[in-house]
Amino acid sequence: MPGLKKIILITFTFFFFSCENSPTFPHAENALDAGREFIDGCLKGEFRQAAFYMQNDTADQAALEALKKKYYTYSEAERTQLGQASIIILQDSTVNDTLHIIQFRNSYDTTNKMIFVALNQDAWQVSQPAGF
Repeated sequence: MPGLKKIILITFTFFFFSCENSPTFPHAENALDAGREFIDGCLKGEFRQAAFYMQNDTADQAALEALKKKYYTYSEAERTQLGQASIIILQDSTVNDTLHIIQFRNSYDTTNKMIFVALNQDAWQVSQPAGF
């Protein structure tokens, strides 16, 4: 029986830590919420959050990886300022029922940027975040 207790303990520990490492994020109710959550994740360096609100295809994942690499080129002080920056939505343009274009900037880097947010199987997700 001591071996059984060890197996149960290992199994419990595995499940406990696997649940701890996979945060859950609320599904976006609309395109603007999905865009804001994605932008917020990128500004704070929370790339699991950003990935949750992004389409899961090769091109978009490569774009997210590029954003992540760019983020880590900034100094720690710059990353702190990005994380504390406010998101400023300039325009949320509805292209059709399933596609929005969101133009924005943040209070730290005032360069205008743009993302596409598409309805993908009942979930609003960011697509093509180039030049972020």
